[in-house]
Amino acid sequence: MGLSELWGKIKGAETFRPSRIIIPQTNIEPQLRVAVPFQRNKQYFEVTVNQMYLTYSREWFKTWEPCVFVSTGFLYDGKIQDVPFFVGRKMLEGKIEKLPDGMIIENTRVAGLHPYRGGKFSVTVVLGRALKQNYLRKILNLIESTSQTYLGSFGTAVLPYAQVAKIVLDSYEDLVDSKDVEPLIGHGITFNPDTQEGFKPGYFALLNEAEENINAEAFFVKHGKLFHGTSSAEATPYRAEDYVLYSILAAENRSDVEILPYYQDFVKMQEFISGINGKLEDEQMKLLNARLFSLLNKVMMSPDLTRDQVQLQVGEFRKEISAMIDVRRPLSGDEQLAPDERDTWEKSMDKELLSVLMNVKK
Repeated sequence: MGLSELWGKIKGAETFRPSRIIIPQTNIEPQLRVAVPFQRNKQYFEVTVNQMYLTYSREWFKTWEPCVFVSTGFLYDGKIQDVPFFVGRKMLEGKIEKLPDGMIIENTRVAGLHPYRGGKFSVTVVLGRALKQNYLRKILNLIESTSQTYLGSFGTAVLPYAQVAKIVLDSYEDLVDSKDVEPLIGHGITFNPDTQEGFKPGYFALLNEAEENINAEAFFVKHGKLFHGTSSAEATPYRAEDYVLYSILAAENRSDVEILPYYQDFVKMQEFISGINGKLEDEQMKLLNARLFSLLNKVMMSPDLTRDQVQLQVGEFRKEISAMIDVRRPLSGDEQLAPDERDTWEKSMDKELLSVLMNVKK
């Protein structure tokens, strides 16, 4: 079953209430405002469940366990990918703050960082409750553990996770069908960059309240948390109903490049250079050239980097490799093949590759 069919079942649940607001940019603290639309190949996106508040009125953690289902759809490596994510008891442990009127849980990343490649971008978020029964634990643990592999090992490369993501979708569907998980509030939204407003980062809230009773202008985001009142100055933390506050934010660079798939090629190349004593022999230079060209070509083609960061990464590799072979003979570029002619950016990167091969310091 696909996400659209699952969403149909969620909306048809007796307990489900669709209720969503977009927090106005003027109601967000200046340092958190993100009004500039995403630009294709320029930024990374990240989807985060910033805050979840659960009232005591539902006997949370007595009869029911909270769970959040999130699915993010985006263009990755030339194809639209749906990345489902399940937040349950295991992931919530250690994040719960008990309050006089309920409990609050903060900051769980559910998608990203990934480059925004253009096209439509969709997010589905559902707050549900799971019956607290021992026989459910294995199923809940299975889909939550599968989700955690995305952030734990596949978060920088979507395609491996896509092979196991069906477990999350199918298991969650089975629980909804059996009514062992009851969807409470949620919504699905698709952003179209071709519209006048484009696809903008922002903050969104799901509220367990009828939409006609909600005034979006009365909600504020301060310190990454949801507040309510007549103004930002006098607003207080919102506690009237269960809610989920989540965000879709942009980043210019990512700092975790060492866990990207191509990085191990760079490590192996460093080890190769370190193992060479004295000047480089012809065969060593040819092998080094081939490895270097292959590495930088992988960086250029990586679906996990924006174009601007590709340029930064190539520059960093060039600097580090040059330093390592500073006392050795320069690489020879005589045997390199001419680069393919593509668009302006790709041509500039091809020139950079050849520059690395031709101008490494002695």
